[in-house]
Amino acid sequence: MRRLPSYCAQAQCLFFHFFLLLPCLAWADSLRDIPFKADFFQRDLQANTLRGKGNAWFKKGPRELWADEIEIDFQTKRAIASGKVHIKEGDLEVWCSHADFNLAGDDAIFDNVTLVSGQVVFTGSTAKRLDSRHFEIEDGSYSNCNIDLIRDPEVGKCDLDWKLYGSHFSVTMEEYVHVQDALIYLKGLPSLYLPYFVAPVKSQRQSGLLTPLFTYSDNLGNGVNWPYFWALSRWQDLTINPTYFSKTGMKLGLDYRYNYAPGTQGEANIFLLQRRFSLDPYNPAPDDLSRQRFLGAIGEWAIDLDNSYSFGKRTRTRQILRLVSNPYYTLDYGPDIKSGVTMPSLRSQFSLTSPSDSYLATADVDHYQSLIISKDIGIDRGSVTKLPSVSFYGANTSFWDQYLSYEFDTNLSNFYRPGAGYDSIDKNFNPLTNPTEIMHTDPNPSYHAGDYIRTGQRVQMEPRLIANIPMSPGFQLQPLLRAGTLLYHFDDPSSLFLHREYLQLEVPFSMYLWRRFDTDITGYEKLSHVFQPRFIYAANLYQSPESGPFFFRDATRGLSNPMFDLTDLLTPFQYMRFELINRVMRKTPSGSSERFMLFQLSEQYNVVTSAIDPRYQNQVGPIEILGEFQLWRFVAQVQGNYQLETVNGVRENDVSSTVSYRSPVGDSLTLGNRISINADPTLTEKTAVLAFYKTSPWFFDLTGGLEYSYKRGDLLGAQMGMIFGSKPRSCWGLTFLFGQNDLKQRFVRFQFRFDFGSPGSQIKSTGT
Repeated sequence: MRRLPSYCAQAQCLFFHFFLLLPCLAWADSLRDIPFKADFFQRDLQANTLRGKGNAWFKKGPRELWADEIEIDFQTKRAIASGKVHIKEGDLEVWCSHADFNLAGDDAIFDNVTLVSGQVVFTGSTAKRLDSRHFEIEDGSYSNCNIDLIRDPEVGKCDLDWKLYGSHFSVTMEEYVHVQDALIYLKGLPSLYLPYFVAPVKSQRQSGLLTPLFTYSDNLGNGVNWPYFWALSRWQDLTINPTYFSKTGMKLGLDYRYNYAPGTQGEANIFLLQRRFSLDPYNPAPDDLSRQRFLGAIGEWAIDLDNSYSFGKRTRTRQILRLVSNPYYTLDYGPDIKSGVTMPSLRSQFSLTSPSDSYLATADVDHYQSLIISKDIGIDRGSVTKLPSVSFYGANTSFWDQYLSYEFDTNLSNFYRPGAGYDSIDKNFNPLTNPTEIMHTDPNPSYHAGDYIRTGQRVQMEPRLIANIPMSPGFQLQPLLRAGTLLYHFDDPSSLFLHREYLQLEVPFSMYLWRRFDTDITGYEKLSHVFQPRFIYAANLYQSPESGPFFFRDATRGLSNPMFDLTDLLTPFQYMRFELINRVMRKTPSGSSERFMLFQLSEQYNVVTSAIDPRYQNQVGPIEILGEFQLWRFVAQVQGNYQLETVNGVRENDVSSTVSYRSPVGDSLTLGNRISINADPTLTEKTAVLAFYKTSPWFFDLTGGLEYSYKRGDLLGAQMGMIFGSKPRSCWGLTFLFGQNDLKQRFVRFQFRFDFGSPGSQIKSTGT
């Protein structure tokens, strides 16, 4: 036989070796696709397997696996892990003792497993993963109460607020879990058994019914509220709150929220009542049953809207709309409107702000609607609008080697009051010439007497010059010269133009002393004391004489709406003010400083007094005290004014003090006291306030408080109750409160909250 050429023999040999290397090349390709690490390796080329022992790890796509030992079979495309197995895949984390899963799919089997996804926690003796969303779990537990988002293999043993135990779980993530032989535990104690139970397995916001709320008050009767939460999209939602009161009928609340992008978000609350308030302006309590009562336009209503929008780098606009159909609305429904419980008026506002490094420009439209609140004594029932109010502020600008600086404010406002129902004015009223005279007004059926509000246009321009006088270290002297012009056009009683000018001087001189101390007191080893005496001399150097009608200053009538009569109270003044400021700070373990004691004492001597301006009525002003002391878990505060001179034989003073305690576990106790002595006995008040919150090792915490007038010997308001599920972010809770408000109305509030999902969680910005 003829021999092959040598080069043919070589090619034949290479071809033979290529087929021998094919399994090795396939294994190498698989190894490149799956990064693998371990302390020890064992490779079997014939079986096409890889085994790692000791700190074994590999990654396949989004899935990572850690274990004591991992074996990968590339022929069957399966992996087996044992010993402290930890698997992470996106938001899903699994801890188990043994795992067998498919490298080419999602099916897997886990033994002694703990599964965590968001605040969802599952445990089981065995878990089968059918695909990416479906699991079958035997002899395990489930809770959607991992509110702290703990990522730990022992999280299933945590004392979560609630937990379901069952013999079999059929789970579809972000949908529902079907439980056989379900036993519900609350706070670690068995509470309810059900042979079959279905619960949502959802960590995202979901639409659905929320838990009901039960209330009672003397005015409204029994109330039942069952809200519905509607997750419209990732960045917006709507909560529908229907409530039925046994005495007043239906109330419908609509709460719309959105958070479209950073700086662009808002909330709109609309409330529709079936009840009708009485038309009698002096009788706020009863319903008017003689008129039809339907929701909306025929019944009473309220709107609370707050929206903000940013455009450009700094420019921002905000819209606030707060209106009620009747000034009595907040007596029974105060929580519906922000700041509507105690404020005498509601403010709606449209604002536009554009700041820069050298100026700040703002434009506002403000509408003030008066309210009837429980503590009113003769209050205006009308409304007033600032349409518009435009301001321009110039920033502090230094010149002349930094020795002088200049700044200014400019404001234009137009005050408008819709309707012609407010009181007319006695044009001859002037308390300067007759201090005992009372402003006479014509009472209107819709308003209290004395509720006149001036309307018209106002312009104020005020430049300021500040001197920075060089001083020795520890001293500061910065005289301020303020000049201003006020221009007015009044609409009533006739068209009239007025102008006023003023020139005011303020000379503050202060000394700054500082010293450091080292102590052996735990937590207070390094202390610093700041001692700052301050003296201020101020005087009205010039103001133009008043011309035309007197600037009415009858502000003691309980007016709730703004007026520039009070804003522009230009009284000739000259005073010397003395302030003594003490601050003691300690150095914290983090290296920062913390003030734990403040004591400030002030006194003012009025060289020029005024009979009509309360700021300068007495030659010797009140002693003003401000103090705060914090030690360990206690905080004490005191604030007050004490008059040295008497008014009608009475030494007026107003002093309030508070002592509070707060423990690390959440216990708190607050004691407050206020003594206000006034020359008018009807304005004198002496009250005490007590509030507490007590945690307990059982299933509930206690909370309560009261306000007591020991001048009248009367309980102004009280509240007591129990709160179950007391975590700050607890996923279940039961609240039971009862008490009496300052209108002597009794109330009861009962609400049970059991959140399987997170329907009330905050909406997230789209990041547009």
